[in-house]
Amino acid sequence: MLLPSNYIVAGYGRVGSFVANLLLEQKHDIVVIEGDTEHIAEAEVAAGGLCFVAGSADHEDVLGQAGIDRAVGICFCLTNDADNLLGVLTARTLNPDIFISTRVDDALNQTKMEFAGANDVVSPTSAAAYSMAIRMVQPSEVKAWEWIRVSNQEGYVLETVQLGDTTEFAHRNVGDIGFRSQYGLRVLQIMREDGTLVPDVSAATILCPGDSLLAMGSREDFAQFCAEL
Repeated sequence: MLLPSNYIVAGYGRVGSFVANLLLEQKHDIVVIEGDTEHIAEAEVAAGGLCFVAGSADHEDVLGQAGIDRAVGICFCLTNDADNLLGVLTARTLNPDIFISTRVDDALNQTKMEFAGANDVVSPTSAAAYSMAIRMVQPSEVKAWEWIRVSNQEGYVLETVQLGDTTEFAHRNVGDIGFRSQYGLRVLQIMREDGTLVPDVSAATILCPGDSLLAMGSREDFAQFCAEL
């Protein structure tokens, strides 16, 4: 029986489980390789929708069972750099075209990972530090990422609506127009005609001619709004 294998996640620890669940939220087919059979039994109960393969992610037969030959990408989230390195090398040998991402704990091993065939090398410590810094100095970018996650989870889409020279909404606030109550749309950000960004939109935010609205809603709601616009 062939397992679905758009993406493979090697290792279902703290990092691997987070990666797998994020991919699952994006509606991708995921196969997880995990060496701890007891951990697999617990994870299968907690994480519905994931397929697990028991074994070592640096073994050709285990990678083959996970569908390495037809997978789009694989992420090595093992806790040991040496295991990740051998896994990257084996995966690249079995599938020259696959996208390989791997974690690395020792920054000195990054070059080795890339030489072995990794397309992307990530340090969890550095990534966490970067995320914390971005949340402080660029919170609007973090919000945008969260909106993408929510929209995918709820079946919504993010669209940009150009108001152009429409005068119906000009100089009125978002709450009065009833984007959410009448159209089912949530306005997330506004880009003014002069390039000024309004990252935090509230019911009291005033619209201007030429505004571009980043909004979230269903395709049907967007179709209705644009037809009336």
